Amino acid sequence: MKLVLVQLKTELRMLLRNGEQLLLILGIPVFLLVFFGTIDVLPTGSGDPLSFLVPGILAVSVMSTSMV
Repeated sequence: MKLVLVQLKTELRMLLRNGEQLLLILGIPVFLLVFFGTIDVLPTGSGDPLSFLVPGILAVSVMSTSMV
């Protein structure tokens, strides 16, 4: 368990030093969720727009993280 905590601390420290990666991991997905969640142009029918958006936004964030 101690090794996991050491690895987590190291990864978080490296993430905070690299602003571009932090933007890709947190900033862009949050922006996309807020933007597309507030406008009403998505084909969600009568459902909740977030239930339609979250899987796609998660996929975009995973792909953008792997490209850095």
